[in-house]
This record gives sequence, C-alpha cells and structure tokens, in this order.
Amino acid sequence: MDNPQQKVWDGCTGKERCVVAYFAPWCPICHKNVAFFKELRRQLTHAPKVGLVYIVGYDRLTACEDLAAEIGSPIHLDPRREFDKIADFGSVPYFWVLDKDRMVLTDFAWTGSRNDNMRTAVEHFIESRLE
Repeated sequence: MDNPQQKVWDGCTGKERCVVAYFAPWCPICHKNVAFFKELRRQLTHAPKVGLVYIVGYDRLTACEDLAAEIGSPIHLDPRREFDKIADFGSVPYFWVLDKDRMVLTDFAWTGSRNDNMRTAVEHFIESRLE
C-alpha cells in the first residue's frame, strides 16, 4: 500500500525547493483565486528545481473534496487538520517554501482583504524566496 505521507510530497521529490500552499473550503479568498492556483501549478509543474504541494483542509471531507476538485489534482486532503496541527498556522491561504530536506525557509500568511491582489503578493513571495 502507498504511504500517504509520502504522496503529499510527490510534487517536490528531487527538487531543491518546495512551495506548499494550504487552503480551506470556507475561505472566500481561496475560492476567488482558484484560477491563479491552477496557473501556478501549470508554471511549476515542469520547473526543474521547484516543486509544488497543495493541501486542502480545515473542514468536512466533502467540502475539502469540492474545493480540491475546483483546484484540480494532485492535491492532498487534510480534513482532520493533521498538517495544520503540525505546522501551527492560523490563517488561510498559507504558503511555505521548503528546502530539499523539507525544512521551512520562509512562510507567508495571506492577510489582505478580499479586494487586495493576492496573486501579486504570492508571486513576489515565491519568486523572492526561490533564488
């Protein structure tokens, strides 16, 4: 049987950096930016040095599955908040950049309003940490 813990990291295996993003179904900003999250995945899918992991959690399984379907596969579901308990973050969406050993280099909590441009802030955060 596959190791579910390993499956979470499949998108980052062999990469120098890993971008991890955590979303929740009850988060209006997460829903508003689904197109951006899809585009970010397309941009990083074939990046030689950077991997991407998306996690949806902090809600009922069916709600997590619905948001995951909007964003698209691959995506890890965390309805029991296991990742949330380990990572100890307080808001969503939340982003991390990890090194090849999965140590956190930096993290970023989106705290802007619904009208602020999350896309610009996240792109800047990611680009500035991947060099």
